[in-house]
Amino acid sequence: MTKKKLSDLLEVGADKQGYRPVAGKTYGAFLHLYKRTTSGLVLNLGIQSSKYFDQSFTGAFYLSPTFTWGYMPPGFPHVAYARIGSFLDSGERCQWLPPEFAKPDIVDAWWTPYSEDNALRFCQALAVAEDRFLQQPGLAEAVLNAAAIKNHMALLRETVEFARTQLRVESAKDIPLSTLEESAILALQKLDPQRANKNVSSFLALDAFRSLQHGEWL
Repeated sequence: MTKKKLSDLLEVGADKQGYRPVAGKTYGAFLHLYKRTTSGLVLNLGIQSSKYFDQSFTGAFYLSPTFTWGYMPPGFPHVAYARIGSFLDSGERCQWLPPEFAKPDIVDAWWTPYSEDNALRFCQALAVAEDRFLQQPGLAEAVLNAAAIKNHMALLRETVEFARTQLRVESAKDIPLSTLEESAILALQKLDPQRANKNVSSFLALDAFRSLQHGEWL
């Protein structure tokens, strides 16, 4: 089975649980989905393929106010970025995972090979793991109180404001990514000049673009 076919199957299965695709490409994940939580935060789900084994895949949650995935700045709570396998018990591992990941003391979880059955098993595990991930005590508060996330949000707002001023568009959803990339540099130069470089501005611009496209607070 191709990775594209697997992505389609996973997207359909996750859609039944309320997940939707995130706009744009995500480094490190071949499929990036999201759903909104009762806390008001965004539950990002990244599906990854193995670098070492053919046709092996897994998934990881990332809780954030926006639509990034795997962003771990200093002070961000590590419990807010975790793989699905961390939340499965031994019985569930025996039911949904290959034998090598059902052994005692194994925490990680990979599904092999790409197949309809494994896409289904992954989605069954996803439903169970999601609740347990979100029920971690103080999780949402820890994300919202992280200083780096507050700084990130301020930069996103400033990026969008620069872009709005430049284009004078009626709807911020109409701002193109290219304009947001130009505006992100200006936002960084104003609020965080030490990080004013192409890599950071591209990251900010994409997150701002996604937030606008998915109707977030911006």
